[in-house]
Amino acid sequence: MDQFADNLNTLLTDCQPYTWIFATIYLFIIGAILMIPNEKCHSMALKALPFLLTGLVIALGAVYIGEWVTSRIVFTSGG
Repeated sequence: MDQFADNLNTLLTDCQPYTWIFATIYLFIIGAILMIPNEKCHSMALKALPFLLTGLVIALGAVYIGEWVTSRIVFTSGG
């Protein structure tokens, strides 16, 4: 089980940079849509922004909390 926790910790640690990359890409796309001179595009982007930010907070929080929890898991032999 200790090896499983180590593998999970490594996976979550490796995922952390990718969550920031996705956050940057999503915010760039919203910014690009807002630059288009079209009111329909503006309203669409502004409607999506709260959901985007909520999703990013949940994803980033899950990765960081998961990494924190798995780094604290210690299995002892019970014998």
